[in-house]
Amino acid sequence: MASSLLEPSLAAAALVILLASFSLSRKKRSTTPGAQGLSVPGSLFDIPKKASGQIYLALGKPYNMFIKRAVSQLQAYTPGSHIDSTSHSPRVFRLPNLEETFSVFPDHGLNPNYTSARTDSRAWINQYTKVVCGPKMVAFMNNCEFELSNSHCYPYAGYKGLKATMDLTNILWLYDEYTDTGSGAEAVKAAGIVARALREPDYDDGTWVCRMMKSFKQNHIDKAGPGVARRFITNFCNYVEVVGREAELREKNEVLDIPNYVNFRRETSAVRTCFDLVEYCLDLDLPQYVHDDPVFINGYNAGMDLVFWANDLVSYNMEQSKGHSGANVVTVIMKSKGVDLQTAVDFLGGYCEALTAQLLEAKRVLQARSDPAYSRDAVRLMDAFGDWVRGNVAWSFETERYFGKENKTIKKTLLVELREPFVGAHALKE
Repeated sequence: MASSLLEPSLAAAALVILLASFSLSRKKRSTTPGAQGLSVPGSLFDIPKKASGQIYLALGKPYNMFIKRAVSQLQAYTPGSHIDSTSHSPRVFRLPNLEETFSVFPDHGLNPNYTSARTDSRAWINQYTKVVCGPKMVAFMNNCEFELSNSHCYPYAGYKGLKATMDLTNILWLYDEYTDTGSGAEAVKAAGIVARALREPDYDDGTWVCRMMKSFKQNHIDKAGPGVARRFITNFCNYVEVVGREAELREKNEVLDIPNYVNFRRETSAVRTCFDLVEYCLDLDLPQYVHDDPVFINGYNAGMDLVFWANDLVSYNMEQSKGHSGANVVTVIMKSKGVDLQTAVDFLGGYCEALTAQLLEAKRVLQARSDPAYSRDAVRLMDAFGDWVRGNVAWSFETERYFGKENKTIKKTLLVELREPFVGAHALKE
């Protein structure tokens, strides 16, 4: 059964789906400011179609039919032929309606422990933000309401678990801002400090990074199950190591190709560590054989990819204005395939539909098994990944991080005007 699962994030499938995954209904976008017409006929998503907020899954052989059709479309594609010369504004692009795509996942609302956990987590992280950041950056990060994302993404968590997720999220955003402004060498040095702080009980170099990570480990990871703790430490150390590599790529102005970027982004997004805390919040510690199962991996990868593809879409405008768009899948697609911005964005919208189907199919297969580690516990994780995917997008339009004061308007219109370079950016020490 596992062989029937579509894994569009693999390199071969990524090339197949590219420029073929456009819904026919999207052709009408060529009449909107900033949208580009498409000459690529047909669609990977003609079947299954989404209707009334539901995705109708096609299993097994039908997926092969989609791939064959996509291959023929891709072979017929000529770079530049998709561009509509009548486009009015190259400075405007339209986001895909991700909230509609992700409506197949139930909306469980906000976590009732949000207010108390937020207050305590904010007090904890401020010990470190005040050391690293200037007053403008502190104010900006506070306005981003990072903790609200956890209330959306972990609606089932108790206070203890929710506080852990908020602390982790605040760590990730602070570390991201810190490494974004530093050199590759500084990011590599910080990664080494993090690894030793998490793995060596007696290590303490006195830096804010070391103290922050040791405090987080003592407060939360030391209280998790052994499997969760082991996976978290491994995943977090991998994350900071690859973030150092990201800083080096930025210095060289190097843009990866699609398959390499997929593997790279799975680590730099830190979603693995967030998914580790899903188990922690659910009081689970799945055996390693579940994590090694191909069907579970397909569902896990789909959830992970959906989180960071959506993040790349909503953060593209902010990142390009800061000169950091090279580490964004939108730029990767444009450069790898010689397509324009709107085409790359539309591709990602279709890609998210395929990944959504992949996650739901993985859950269906796991649910049919007799071992409760799969049919009960792994399925609970798949449902929680759905909470993460849906909650992440909901928060992206509530925070001011990506769209500033225009977030509510952009949520309605989905139209984004490209910022001028460095407009709205804040220096770390300001």
